[in-house]
Amino acid sequence: MNDGHAKEIGGDPAKAEFFDRLAEVGDAMRFQPGDEIKLARLQARLGDLRGQHVIEPGCGSGPLTEWLARWVAPGGSVTAFDPCGAMLAKCRQAVAGSEHVRLTQVRCEAAELDAGSYDRVVCFRVLPHFEDLDAVFARFARWLRPGGKLHIVHWEGRAALAAIHGAFDPVAGDVLPPAEELASALERHGFAVAAWIDNEDEVYIEAERK
Repeated sequence: MNDGHAKEIGGDPAKAEFFDRLAEVGDAMRFQPGDEIKLARLQARLGDLRGQHVIEPGCGSGPLTEWLARWVAPGGSVTAFDPCGAMLAKCRQAVAGSEHVRLTQVRCEAAELDAGSYDRVVCFRVLPHFEDLDAVFARFARWLRPGGKLHIVHWEGRAALAAIHGAFDPVAGDVLPPAEELASALERHGFAVAAWIDNEDEVYIEAERK
């Protein structure tokens, strides 16, 4: 693995290699039977996205990206990015033909997008992997228009998520921050919490840019 790629993933060669290997396991990151109910629930929570401009940081292989691409049409757009080139290649396949989807290989902490130009940020199963939460939330606040919304989505509760990551050394330390720390970070960066579900089955947080 070259140093350049390791830096893109966040300076950790082991984590970079882990996500490269995970991308090679084709269906590992795809939605599984039974996820249709969770997907429908998420769509209902997001509401009508038609014509909206949505950011998906850490899109991975694109299981949600292809759905977001459908939900924002017509007239909307999806800007998705991920530091792992192998994951992004899978995502490109998932959204092939969707000209309103823009994909970029970059870490969220280093991404640069136009300020005040987006309606939503959807963090789907990715928040624990960010290394600098303050830098990430500052970017979200800058990219979203006033009244724009941030959605933090996990289809597992905290304990289950920690157990999943704990089974793999490179991401064993990637856990959701304590609720108080997360709420404080959101407030610090100009977000007002509109919904907070944090139980043994899921985490869903919706916050509005003031």
